Amino acid sequence: KYCVSTWQIFAGDVNPTMSKRSLANLMAAFPGQAYELLDEPSISDPSPGIGVRQWDATKLWPIPARGHAGAGGADGKDGEGLLVASNLPWGKSLDTQVEAATLVAKCLAQTLPSATLCLIAPEEVGRNCSEWFHLLHSVILTPADM
Repeated sequence: KYCVSTWQIFAGDVNPTMSKRSLANLMAAFPGQAYELLDEPSISDPSPGIGVRQWDATKLWPIPARGHAGAGGADGKDGEGLLVASNLPWGKSLDTQVEAATLVAKCLAQTLPSATLCLIAPEEVGRNCSEWFHLLHSVILTPADM
């Protein structure tokens, strides 16, 4: 009902508590469309739908196969047609958050080189990723903007 008929939407968080909260919030906002994303698809998964799971985003997870935009390889599937939007890790302990966000960005760039990435991250992550990304747009926010 809320999604374009050909879109599959996937969401997750490295923190299991936060991924469960996200799933509960999405189930409330989109009744009958949000579901727990498991490694193997279920016939009860709505399509289109919003699959949510806990995962470590520095490692590939089942987005490509389920999104019909597979990971790079001989089959030519390298994320083309896939939009990945993420609010990358950042916050109080910025040093470790920048490192984690850079690892996530690197994983995305390597496994889905033709995907369109929309990443919210500290400016330093953009500098760290300059070898892998072609930056289209950057916005610097100040505390007054938030």
